[in-house]
Amino acid sequence: MISFFTNLSKIEKGIIIIIMMIYLHNLFLDVMNIDAAQYAAISSEMAST
Repeated sequence: MISFFTNLSKIEKGIIIIIMMIYLHNLFLDVMNIDAAQYAAISSEMAST
């Protein structure tokens, strides 16, 4: 694995580092946010009980 990085140019190493930074930054983003349909389901459940 280390020999793989030693054979790369500076531009290729920079591209790999940028891709890894983007991946790590987006790893902790919420995929599903609450939307109007979930609010409607919650309110209808609350109204029925």
